[in-house]
Amino acid sequence: MNNASFHDQVRIVPYQEEWVQRFRTTREMIISILLTANIGCCVYHVGGTAISGMCSKPIVDVLVTVDPDDLESAARALAEHILCLGECGRPGRYFFSDGDTEQDAVYIHLTTTDNRVAKDQLRFLDILRSCPDLQKEYGELKNRLAEKYPYDRSTYRLFKGMFIQNCMSRDLFGE
Repeated sequence: MNNASFHDQVRIVPYQEEWVQRFRTTREMIISILLTANIGCCVYHVGGTAISGMCSKPIVDVLVTVDPDDLESAARALAEHILCLGECGRPGRYFFSDGDTEQDAVYIHLTTTDNRVAKDQLRFLDILRSCPDLQKEYGELKNRLAEKYPYDRSTYRLFKGMFIQNCMSRDLFGE
């Protein structure tokens, strides 16, 4: 048996209603932290856990956008309360991890509204929400990839990313 952390594993589970409450609790915490630092923000529930009925990894993804002038200050303020892992290869996007178990895990993506990461996450979410057939196809892909690569998040993300790019490049939904 592999002793990897749940963060290293690729495990897809059926949709769970509690993901919505986990997002709301996290949103309240983020807004409170950033307001204390006099930083305004927008907080979005993104990823598979944001789509009712969609299977997903049991980790809630949260996108936080701030004004470009506030990005560094926001990153410092959040890092006082939440583990910051840096930009992780995506310039202008700070990645935070909160929670110690699948029951409380949250990934937070902090960036600016004009950052490509933010635009892509919100656009793909809109695409999925508007197309139930695509939701089904995406869920089936995630399950197949998790079965094939249960301890290889990099490969899982690579193939999932190719699917996402393909959906967004079809130009069916505009930008």
